[in-house]
Amino acid sequence: MYGDAQCLVENLPSTSNLSTLMVRFGRVTDAHGNPLPNASVHIESGGVRVAETQSNEHGEYSLACFVGHGFYELSATHGEQLGTWLVSRRWQHG
Repeated sequence: MYGDAQCLVENLPSTSNLSTLMVRFGRVTDAHGNPLPNASVHIESGGVRVAETQSNEHGEYSLACFVGHGFYELSATHGEQLGTWLVSRRWQHG
């Protein structure tokens, strides 16, 4: 060790207190099944945005975030030529 470095001893959290990595992927389309590029896709929990991305040119997206217990909502919006729309799905971790 160099300089002011110190060793600390800490207890590790129990597995029941650890967050879980959640990965979601999909495709954003319009009512006719056409892909929507550059759609804003995000995950919220309790009104707090925990992850966000944009869909690619094929409307595809992937999101990853660490989650604890509770409800999470996946939303996508696209406000260009088609106006603004919102679709949501809720799931519960645990």
